[in-house]
Amino acid sequence: MVYRTIENVLYNFGMAGHDCLLRAICEVHEFPLDHHHGLLGELLQFLFTVSKSSDSSEEARDYVRAEQSGRDRGECWQYYSKCPKSIFNQQHDNNLYM
Repeated sequence: MVYRTIENVLYNFGMAGHDCLLRAICEVHEFPLDHHHGLLGELLQFLFTVSKSSDSSEEARDYVRAEQSGRDRGECWQYYSKCPKSIFNQQHDNNLYM
């Protein structure tokens, strides 16, 4: 699953991989990336739209719940305690990760 790979990359950057991915999925759906964000925005929106996946594992359900929290309720704050910094605002040695 591509999400496990993303989690591992986040762990390599010193972040809580699973929790930060949940926050990222939620944030993408709380503030959708539309055509104004270009191709990269559209790709991120597609990548983080878990509900269209055929995966029905418990882990996938966590991702779908994060997506719904952002899209339906705008309640991504619930992920802040386990992932205090958004992956979309991270900097390391003056280079942006994402």
